[in-house]
Amino acid sequence: MTRDEKFGRVLAIADVLGERTLPANKASISSRYSGDFARHPEKVLKWIHEELIAYNHNWGDREMLLFEYLADEIAGLETDEFNNTPLSGKYLQAVMSKRAELNNLISADQAAKKWDMHPSTVKNYCAKGKIISTKIGKTWVIDGMQPNPKGIVDEEDE
Repeated sequence: MTRDEKFGRVLAIADVLGERTLPANKASISSRYSGDFARHPEKVLKWIHEELIAYNHNWGDREMLLFEYLADEIAGLETDEFNNTPLSGKYLQAVMSKRAELNNLISADQAAKKWDMHPSTVKNYCAKGKIISTKIGKTWVIDGMQPNPKGIVDEEDE
């Protein structure tokens, strides 16, 4: 993954977290910071981070999960990538792609209800890579747009 893509993913997660946290009369993070972010990503990311933290009293479980996800993405940047070298326009594609993905995320419990499965089964499928998912901390986050995996047969069961 390129540096532009990594920073784009970071901005998308911060934007979604901001939508869920910031006052309704406040413009979105991406609309306020996108241009500056492209020119000075390290500096502007610091501003965004400080703004989000200032509203952490509004966070519930989903917002904490998004913040953990944001932290994981920032941690995924190599030390030499975390600087103010301008981003190319390609970071925008990563922003839009990640936003679309975030809009479809559901928890393992939500997936279990949707697919009429036990939550433990869903988590086991996640761990085995049979469900498109990401682990953030101790929580599985699942792409809710994928088809019902009920037809999956464990190799151990064959």
